[in-house]
Order: sequence, then C-alpha cells, then structure tokens
Amino acid sequence: MKSNVIVPGLMMAGQKELPEPIVKKLAGIIDLARKAPAFQKFAQENYFVQDNVPVVGQALQDYLNTGYRETGELIRKLGIEKK
Repeated sequence: MKSNVIVPGLMMAGQKELPEPIVKKLAGIIDLARKAPAFQKFAQENYFVQDNVPVVGQALQDYLNTGYRETGELIRKLGIEKK
C-alpha cells in the first residue's frame, strides 16, 4: 500500500463566518511565506514538505481527509491501533 501519511503541519483556523477577503489575504500570505528562501531551507533541512498543500476550503478538507484515511489504513495494516 502506498501511503503519503499526512502530517497537518502549519495550519490556521478561523471562525466560520470569516470574510472571504480576509481568508484570501491570509492564504496569500501563507503561500508567500512557504515560498520564502528561509522557509525553503528550513523545510529541506527538516524534511518538511508542504509546497503543494492546499491552505483553505474544500481542497484542504479533502487533503486532510485523505491523509486521515491513509494513516488509519497504515495503522491497521501495522497492527498498532489502539484497542
């Protein structure tokens, strides 16, 4: 079984009614920050890969749900689930 085992990493949460312009601005800032040379260096040195991880909306939800599912499958396959 191929698994990407997702570690959520750096995330922010806000109230459900957060205005769309603010969400877009925050998402843009996160995107700029993770493209910064200092962050890229940190990421490479620490095996922290999040270049293509969505940061908002349904795409993020789908990404996380896939990771949770794959991680659960791996845990069951390894026989290390909590009893």
